[in-house]
Amino acid sequence: MATRPTVTEVAVVSLAAVLPHAPPMILLDHVVETGLGFIRCAVEIREDSLFHNGNTGVPGWIALEYMAQAVAAFNGIQACERKGSPRRGLLVGARKVKIATPVLTTGRHLIVTATLADHSADLYQFDCDVSDRDDGKTQVTATLNLALTEVPK
Repeated sequence: MATRPTVTEVAVVSLAAVLPHAPPMILLDHVVETGLGFIRCAVEIREDSLFHNGNTGVPGWIALEYMAQAVAAFNGIQACERKGSPRRGLLVGARKVKIATPVLTTGRHLIVTATLADHSADLYQFDCDVSDRDDGKTQVTATLNLALTEVPK
């Protein structure tokens, strides 16, 4: 098993500043930590969460969007550190998707982790998981394949 990357200092990051999304489509709450090749973000499932079913919570497959937004935040933070503009990313595929629960229930505090697994030119692969902050149980895992496009004007 690989050792955990060293955590870099993270200032309070405004997700609105690093994501290409606008509210209400910013689904993550905040960045927990980031470092060389990884990011960890948090999201709490609330009754007012977008995609909440009005009863028990958010469908488990929405975790794929949480993962994609974590990757976008990673890209945005990296661009800011380089004093550049983040490039838009396109999710071109998800592999090895495992959803352990059909519903992410209201009140859950989740940690979304995305780790850079591979990249070549403008194609990137991230191993991602969504786990419960309190009990550590993994709820959803997937490998996301993304392509970066030109910087929007």
